[in-house]
Amino acid sequence: MPVTPGTLPVAGHAAIHAIEVDPSGSQGVFTTVPEVTSSIDWDTTREKTVITPHGAGVSSNIVSQVITVNDISGEMTFKHANTVHAAMLNHYLNKVQFGWMMVGPDGTAPSTDTVICSGEFTTFKKMAPARNGEYKVGFVFTPSGPFKANGVIYS
Repeated sequence: MPVTPGTLPVAGHAAIHAIEVDPSGSQGVFTTVPEVTSSIDWDTTREKTVITPHGAGVSSNIVSQVITVNDISGEMTFKHANTVHAAMLNHYLNKVQFGWMMVGPDGTAPSTDTVICSGEFTTFKKMAPARNGEYKVGFVFTPSGPFKANGVIYS
């Protein structure tokens, strides 16, 4: 079901993960991803280059002004009948670029403790554990382009 900012259900780890199920027809409409079973890390980095002069005893660095949004990975229990899970598999198989929204435990979408970015799945690994009979999926989402953090767009 589509979500309204501030009304997202909270996952067991107090974070909310939501995707655009239909990015071509309903851009900006996010639906909560159910059954997420792992923590999902979101981080950015800036490259550095060491420029220490000859004879110097302490290193010097130049830090890039380009922010790289690193891959977002996680695991979930996969339910074939769930429309969000089916959309995620479809996005992977058809190389669909879509929006991903993460709302932290102190967050209120779209402006507090919230990150919104777009990208594609680069990994969607389905696993069938021998004991409990539930499919698990390990996924990697690779962000690309501008992102919004706490209401501010970074491009």
